Amino acid sequence: MQDLGVERVIGTDRVPELTEDGSPKLNAKTGRQVMGRSVVVHQLNRRWARVKVPGCGWVRFRLTRTDLPAAKTFRVTLRNGRWHIAFAVVPAPVAAPPGTGEVIGIDRGVTITAALSDGRKLNCPQLTVKERAQVRKHQRRAARALKESERKSAEYAKAARIKAREADRRKDWCEKTSTMLARTYRLVRFEKLNIKNMTRSASGTTEQPGRQVRQKAGLNRAILAQGWGLLRQRTGHKAPGRVEDVPAPGDQPVPEGRHRPNSGRASVNLNPPGLESPSFKRGRMPLE
Repeated sequence: MQDLGVERVIGTDRVPELTEDGSPKLNAKTGRQVMGRSVVVHQLNRRWARVKVPGCGWVRFRLTRTDLPAAKTFRVTLRNGRWHIAFAVVPAPVAAPPGTGEVIGIDRGVTITAALSDGRKLNCPQLTVKERAQVRKHQRRAARALKESERKSAEYAKAARIKAREADRRKDWCEKTSTMLARTYRLVRFEKLNIKNMTRSASGTTEQPGRQVRQKAGLNRAILAQGWGLLRQRTGHKAPGRVEDVPAPGDQPVPEGRHRPNSGRASVNLNPPGLESPSFKRGRMPLE
């Protein structure tokens, strides 16, 4: 496999053996019955195990959990020179805290990744100044290299490995933060954001070209580097039924006798008394 983000999926769920009516499924070319490949995993010791990959044989991998995965499908990927194996397992939800628990509101931003209504501020880890300088160095060298040369590919691969390090830190932070939220609070409320529309390109069309395209591209990268969507998704997986999306203050109806300022946000305090936070000055999410 070349280092181009190759992946392969193996398992019984990938190839159904039966049709919808329960009869055996036959191969259209050979006429033989389709047989799925079952997942076979053996534990070698406390840290290592092996899985049987069709066409490759037994492949060792390092365990990240205490128990062997009871999965019907697994995926082998090669990205940025690193091999990974992932088993399709639905984890058990995190138990709710004892007692009534607390209700927390989360406002997501770029400068502060997650501002909690109790005053805490959580930031997603980014690349260091030295690492960002290394990325720019490899990108400059790749730009000066000859087209389709080995040096250009090597420099881009070095920059991709550093960026993959940032992605790993972001995923690790989202996993730990979502687990903390699911274990600590009875109800978690996120500000409802359409991230896809927020990170849409501003290039426009040939007839109507966009303005400040490069500035908007930088803002899009900054938003995507915060992991907003992954944090919301993983929290919902770990605390099903205890995560809600609250419309942004600018999208909520203005109560009678109030007005909406030019900023597009209603000047209404929707927080209950005692749960106000400096991070919610422009518009506050309802927590009760």
